Amino acid sequence: MDITRTGPRASSTGRDPARSRAIVWVHPEERVSVLPNGTAMIGRAADAAIQLSGDRVSRRHATITSSGRGLILRDEGARNRLRCNGHQHVEFRLADNDVVRIGDWVGVIVESVENDASTGSPFEVRPDGVVVGPRTRELWRTIERLAVGDLCVVIEGETGTGKEVVAAALHRASGRRGRFVAVNCAALPPDLFEASLFGHTRGAFTGAIRASDGYFVSADRGTLFLDELVELSLAQQAKILRAVEERRVTPLGAVQAREVDVRIVSAAQRPLALLVGEGCFRSDLMARLNGFTVQLLPLRGRREEIVRLFRHAMESGGDHVSRLSAGAAERLCTHPWHQNVRELFVVARRCRVLHPETSELSARHVDVLLQSGR
Repeated sequence: MDITRTGPRASSTGRDPARSRAIVWVHPEERVSVLPNGTAMIGRAADAAIQLSGDRVSRRHATITSSGRGLILRDEGARNRLRCNGHQHVEFRLADNDVVRIGDWVGVIVESVENDASTGSPFEVRPDGVVVGPRTRELWRTIERLAVGDLCVVIEGETGTGKEVVAAALHRASGRRGRFVAVNCAALPPDLFEASLFGHTRGAFTGAIRASDGYFVSADRGTLFLDELVELSLAQQAKILRAVEERRVTPLGAVQAREVDVRIVSAAQRPLALLVGEGCFRSDLMARLNGFTVQLLPLRGRREEIVRLFRHAMESGGDHVSRLSAGAAERLCTHPWHQNVRELFVVARRCRVLHPETSELSARHVDVLLQSGR
C-alpha cells in the first residue's frame, strides 16, 4: 500500500469520549468536520460524509479512515491529487497538525476537539486580537479561571507566541484595581536594577534628581509582569525573591520598607524547571513564582489558527483586504513561523504595503512576502 508520512505520528491512547478527531477547514470556508470512526467519503456527492463544494472537488474525491491506529487519507481517483503539508500523493498517513488540501479546500488535522465543535464557527477573535481555535479553547478557559485570585503564574513559550498578551488578559480579567506594569528584565541596567524595581529616594545615587516609586510600587494593587525573567543573574534573583516573599520593598536610599499588593506574572522562553536543573535559576524563586504554569504553543503547533490570524491582521490594518487563494492559504499554514505571531503580523503589514489593491493573493505572492524578510 502506497502511504506517505509527512509528519510525526500522533498518539491515539487515552482518547476522551467527549472529544474526537477533526479536520478544521480554514479555506475557502471556516468550519469543522468531526471524523467518525471508520471510513468517511469526502467530495461533492450528496451522500458524502464530508461535503465540499467547488469545481476542483470531485463527487467522490477521497476517503479518510479513522481508527485506533491513526488516520489514512486516500485519493479515490480525483483529477486533482491530494496534498498534505505541501506534498502531492495518492495516500497519506496523517497526524495531528498536518495540513491537507482537497481541491481548493485547505484544512488542518486536529487530534482532539469537542464533539459539538462542528456547530458554529471554529474560531473566536477576542477583543485583544487573539484568535482562539478548537485546540486553544481549553487553554483560554484555564486562563480565565486563573485570573481570579493572587496566584502567581509563569507563562512559558517561544518568542512571539504572545506571552505578554496572555499576562495582560490575566490582569484585565482579575478585577484588580491597579495597573498592569510590564518589565523587560533583559533590558534592566545592572547598576540600576534595584532602583528600577524597588524605587529610590532623591539623591540616592548620582543623577537621582527626584524620587521614583519603581515597578513594584507602580503595580501596587495590580499586576507586575516580569518578562525574560531568566535573564536575571542569580544575585538579582535573590533580591526579587525577597520582595516576592515579603510583599515589601525598600527604595534605594531609604530605611523604611513599603508594603505592596502585587500579583506577579512571569514569562520565560525555556521551562524554569530545566533552567533550575542547569543551575541558571534559583529553585526557591521558582517555587514562589510558579503557582501555575501556562505553556503556549508555537504558531506551527496550532496551524489551524494561522489563516484566521492572518486575515484578522489584514483587516485591522485598513479597509481593503485581499482574498486568499487556496495555494496562499496552504503556504501560510505550512510555513514554520520561527518568530511566531510577531513574524505573521510583520508579513501581514508587508502585504498591505506591497499589495494594497491586489484582489487575490496567490501562493507566489505569499512566497515573495515570506522571503522579503530574509
